[in-house]
Amino acid sequence: FFFQAEDGIRDYKVTGVQTCALPDLFIMNNKKWNISKGGSVNWKKDNIEANKFVLSHEDQQIDVNSEPDGLTNHVNLTANFTNINLVDFVPILFKNPSIKGKLNGKMDIVEPMKTMKLDFNGTVDSLEIEGERVGKVRIDADGDMAKGVFNYHALSNDSANTFSFDGFYKPGDSTGKRINGLLS
Repeated sequence: FFFQAEDGIRDYKVTGVQTCALPDLFIMNNKKWNISKGGSVNWKKDNIEANKFVLSHEDQQIDVNSEPDGLTNHVNLTANFTNINLVDFVPILFKNPSIKGKLNGKMDIVEPMKTMKLDFNGTVDSLEIEGERVGKVRIDADGDMAKGVFNYHALSNDSANTFSFDGFYKPGDSTGKRINGLLS
């Protein structure tokens, strides 16, 4: 994994960090990712905001924006993923198994600087695991960082495979039940 940022304006202040993205790029795994003109990410002690922050490489795009929460005084983030090639990102998390496919979907990140809760809905087209074709898979997942648990549901009605997979992942669990799933 290789990451390199080039150019751009960064203002460092006592109260936080503001990154204004000019027509800029960064390199990850020898691929140039463009950062949209006019996009910004603002980090403060207890808040993060994103405005028109778009990363793109060829037909792949990650679009991040913030929205005020209607119930609280917090700002939530939304990330939209379009044609994200999993082979570029999965090795950041783990090397095995080998996973390929194109991810499309939306992730809501509630209170990212506090309790952080995640909600993802999307699909992976042409999913392959260790070179075996799985097909198109619908994925719904949610996570609660304060509780340390991530739940997931995957469903495929593809001609290659038909299945449903439900489970959870608890990264901090030391009882031996860190990951659990039911395939049907």
